[in-house]
Amino acid sequence: MTVIRVTSLTEDRFRDIVDAYGADPVRWPEAERAAAAIFARNHPEISEPVLDAARRLDAWLDIDRVEVSEDDILDAHARAVAAFVDAHVDKADVMPVAVRRPRPLPLARSLPVVWATGVALAACIAGAIFGVNVSMQSIGDLRAQSVLDQAQLSDGEN
Repeated sequence: MTVIRVTSLTEDRFRDIVDAYGADPVRWPEAERAAAAIFARNHPEISEPVLDAARRLDAWLDIDRVEVSEDDILDAHARAVAAFVDAHVDKADVMPVAVRRPRPLPLARSLPVVWATGVALAACIAGAIFGVNVSMQSIGDLRAQSVLDQAQLSDGEN
């Protein structure tokens, strides 16, 4: 069982309801439907002009409602696809413009990119090799120094 509480409705709220939901009370929010109907009955000088304007708008919005069959939709889709293909087909070729394969970049444009990448890679490799050689030489020098230090220590003990 639904309990509906009827509260008083202001003129502004009545206008808001009719503006938002139209003149048909079935569309009005259920919680405010009874209060809006009571307001319309008790204040016809306010409600009638508002409801008349809403009825005219509702009638105008309902004009374009047309029943469309599935065959009509498929036919309209086929016409739209045909118009698209006709508009995008290059007259010299049979293949549509949007489907043609992209042309590869000329060699002159891609050659600097390849060279720049190769030079950068070579610089990285050379730096790595240099760093390994310097560190190996330093390690070798440290080992030789430690061997000499140990030899001097053992000479001093004897």
